[in-house]
Amino acid sequence: MSLAHERDNTQAVTDHDSTAFTPSLVSISIRDPLVLQRCYLPFFLRGGLFIPCDRPYRLQQRLFLIVKLPALPDAPDTVTTHGGSVTVAWLTPAQAQGNKRMGIGVHFDAGEADLKHSIESLLNALL
Repeated sequence: MSLAHERDNTQAVTDHDSTAFTPSLVSISIRDPLVLQRCYLPFFLRGGLFIPCDRPYRLQQRLFLIVKLPALPDAPDTVTTHGGSVTVAWLTPAQAQGNKRMGIGVHFDAGEADLKHSIESLLNALL
């Protein structure tokens, strides 16, 4: 799978839940259009992505996502990068049934229509 994932600026919550995290930034790079197709979540109203990760997140946790999308075949030097707010909409835990990869499904926030449009346009052009 050609998907790179980074997580920056993580701070532990110190009040009541010492196992929870408050990440402020999640960055992914999707180099392969087929990976983008598998990770894209079109059934979310505003679109979303599945992000493989090994860190704990909470449902409805808000994150800032930076995503680098694959280039079009006719313009291989024009990789696009988008940033925007997302909300964790589902969790796939470690050791999930069917050997599913641990990760989160994020739902794009209302102001992130450009990201959904870019992903769908890219998928239409590539596949």
